[in-house]
Formats: sequence, C-alpha cells, structure tokens
Amino acid sequence: MWLLKNLPNNVLCHVGIRYNFKGPNTTVTNQCASGVMAVAESRAAIRVGEADRMTAIGHDAPYERKRF
Repeated sequence: MWLLKNLPNNVLCHVGIRYNFKGPNTTVTNQCASGVMAVAESRAAIRVGEADRMTAIGHDAPYERKRF
C-alpha cells in the first residue's frame, strides 16, 4: 500500500475521476521544468489528435537546504 499512497500521479488520477476527465493522463516529474513540459505534452497531444482539449498544471515545491 505504500507505493499506491506515494505515487506522484495520485492527485492527477483523483482529479480525473472526480471531474470525469477522459483521455491521456500523464504526470511529468522533472523539477522546475515540469510545468513547461506539461504544456508542451498537452500541445503535442492536441496536434496529433489524441485529445480535443487538455488541462496542464505546473507546480514547483522549493525546499530549503539546511546548513550545518
């Protein structure tokens, strides 16, 4: 159960289920470039006809490194 609780795409799956989104479902985890990559993947999916419209969301979670 640990793996199912901690996968990065869990939030995306729950949002898709709640709002009845259908079609491609991708989670990009690439540090601060994830938002731009999500928009690029959405654009590519629309261009090739995989989807009529897409929702792309980016989020950056900076952390503070403690110095000892």
